[in-house]
Amino acid sequence: MIRWILLALCLISLGCHIEHTIEPTPLPTAALSPSPSPVETESALKNRTVSLLLPNGEEVVSLYTLGFRVDRIGRIRMEEPVLKEWAESFAEDYRIDPIEPQAVFVGGKEAFQLFDGVSGSVPDCEKLIQSVQSLDPCRSGQTIQVEFDEIMPEQDISKLRETHSLLATYTTFFTGTKLDRPNRVHNICLAAERINGCVVEPNEVFSINQAILDRTKQNGYKMAGAITNGISVTEYGGGVCQVSTTLFNAVLMSDLEVVERYHHSWPMEYAPVGRDATIATGLKDFRFRNTTDWPITIEAHVDETERSVTVSLYGKHSEAFDHIEVVSEQIKRLPSKQGETILDASLAPGTRNIERKSRRGRISVTYLDYYGADGTLLRRETAFEDTYPSIGEIAYVSADLYYGTTEANE
Repeated sequence: MIRWILLALCLISLGCHIEHTIEPTPLPTAALSPSPSPVETESALKNRTVSLLLPNGEEVVSLYTLGFRVDRIGRIRMEEPVLKEWAESFAEDYRIDPIEPQAVFVGGKEAFQLFDGVSGSVPDCEKLIQSVQSLDPCRSGQTIQVEFDEIMPEQDISKLRETHSLLATYTTFFTGTKLDRPNRVHNICLAAERINGCVVEPNEVFSINQAILDRTKQNGYKMAGAITNGISVTEYGGGVCQVSTTLFNAVLMSDLEVVERYHHSWPMEYAPVGRDATIATGLKDFRFRNTTDWPITIEAHVDETERSVTVSLYGKHSEAFDHIEVVSEQIKRLPSKQGETILDASLAPGTRNIERKSRRGRISVTYLDYYGADGTLLRRETAFEDTYPSIGEIAYVSADLYYGTTEANE
C-alpha cells in the first residue's frame, strides 16, 4: 500500500514539471507580403502623366513612355536604356539648328549683302534624364522645366566678310561709233548677265564659252561687228569679246591662273595692247582656274549710261600682296605685209572695195606688278608676250584699176 502511494506521488510530481517547462509550439507564420505598390499594372503607369515645359508650350508624356515599369512582384523600377533612348529622341525632335552667316549675291557695286548668323538650341539631355529620375512615380500631373543648350553658328560673319571680299575690278568702255551700236551693246549686256553671279570653286576651271553659250540667234544674240581671220565681219554675238577681255583683266589683277587665252588679230581700242582676250564659238575660249582655297564669285554689270562694262571678282584676298597693277607696252613694230589686189569685172570703173585693211603688226609684253599695302613694289612678273601679225590688204577692184590706166586708155 505504501509503495503505491509513493508511486502516485512521483507521477504527480513529474506531471507538474512538464506543464511548466514545455512551451507551446508556435503556429507557422505566413509568407511576408511586399510593401503595397502605388500601381498594380503598367497600364496604370501609362495613365500617369508628366508635363514637359518648353519655351513655346508643353508636351505631356506618360510615366511608361519615360521608362518606368512594374516588375513581377509589383515594384516600380526605371528602365535606364528606355529613358536614355527617349531623352535622345526628344532632344533631336526639339533641336533647332543654328543659321550660319550668309552672303547673298545681289549684284551691282556692293555685290554681296551679308547677314549675321542666328544661334540654335537643343534640350540638355543629361539634365532631362536627371529630372525624370527624380520624379515620384506614384503621382500624376508633375512638371519638368526642360533646359536648353545654345548652339552657336560654326562660322563668324567676320570670316564670311573675309571670304567675300573684293579681289579686283576692271572696267572697259564701249563709246564711239563702232562700239556703241545697239546690237553690239545688246550682246555685251547678254554675255555680262550670263557670267554675273557665277561661282568658281577652288581648283575649278571657268570657261566663258560655256557660261555665255554659243553665239547664235536661238541663244538670244544679235548680228554685230566681229573679226574673223583678220577680216571685219558681221555675225551673231559680235561684241562679246569685250566682256571676255574685261574678265581677263580682272583675273590678272586677282593673281589667278589663266588656262586659255587668245589675243585678237590686232589690238582693240577698248583695252591696252596685250590685254585683250578674244573668243569664238567652238574655236577659242577664255578659261581661268581658281587657284585659291575659297570660292570665287564673278560679278558683271553693264552701265548703259556710262557705256561701260565692269567685271569684279570676290573671294579671299591673298596675304602675300595688297594689289596687282597690270602694265603692258608695245616693244616692237613689225614690217608691213604686201597686200593682194583681186579683179572683180562686175565692178563699175574706178571702184575699189577693201575687204581687209592692211595693218602693221606689233609685239607687246604684259607685266604684273605686285604691291604691298604701303605702296612698295614687291616684284614684277611677265604675264604674256603677244605678237599681233602684220596683215596685208585685200582689195577687189574694177578692170580699169586692175589693169592700169595704160590699158584703159587704149
